[in-house]
Order: sequence, then structure tokens, then C-alpha cells
Amino acid sequence: MIDFSEVVVKIQACAKCSHDEAWSGLAQAFLSLDKTRTEREQYWFLIHFGAIQVHAEIAKKYQPLGEYQADHDEAFDFLMTPDDEWEFLNWFDEGPIREYARLMGEGLVKVCSFNSVRTFLRKNYPKEASYENCRKVWTRVRDCAARL
Repeated sequence: MIDFSEVVVKIQACAKCSHDEAWSGLAQAFLSLDKTRTEREQYWFLIHFGAIQVHAEIAKKYQPLGEYQADHDEAFDFLMTPDDEWEFLNWFDEGPIREYARLMGEGLVKVCSFNSVRTFLRKNYPKEASYENCRKVWTRVRDCAARL
């Protein structure tokens, strides 16, 4: 049988919170408890998940009002405007070189290799798909990317 008052004391010590906050964390943890586990595993889950819940509640409570707290990925999305997103393409020469760089930026081209440039030119610029032009485009894309 689980002694909940003991679990609350341990949550309090782990999360460094008040008695009421520890009970709140225990209540949240208890809702997700898997009762098929052993008693020892249940104790561990209640203490650790309860402490995590307390930290989450405290973070919500003391979050500055009026400010949006973004995740790491969201912060970079807000910094870039749609105009800035493809600004790096200005470093590439116009024509097949810039188009190939755009496809790389979209993730449609995974590896910048001579064969992928040759395939790209065959599909999109069949008149310019010679060996020499493939070599020139491949070299120029690499040079422009190095400048970037």
C-alpha cells in the first residue's frame, strides 16, 4: 500500500516546493499512474512525475504576463520573415545554379553531387545538360555555397 503522505514529503524535497504544491503534483501524477507496475516502480513514478508536474505548474504561475515563451524551433521561425527565408539565394548566380540551390534549401536535393546536378539539368534544362555544363554548375554551386 502506497503511503501518499510519504510521497508528498519526497516530492516536496525533490521539487523544493510547498506542501500544497506537492499534493497538487501528486494528484496529477496519480492520474497517469500505471497500477500494473510493482509498488516500487509506482513510488518512483509518483515522486518523479509529481516533481515534474510541480515544476511545470510553478513555471506557468510565474511566467511573465504578456510575453510568449517559444520553444527553440519556434523562436527561429519568428525571427525569419518569409522574405528573409530565401534571401540566401541571392548569393547564387541566376539560372540553373540558383534553381538547384533552391531545391537544396527545400530539402528536395539531399546531396550536392555531380550525378544529382546532371539529373537536375536533364530534367529541367535538357539543352544545357552536357558534361561540361554539369561540371560548371556543380562547381559554381559549391563555390557560391562556400561564399555564403
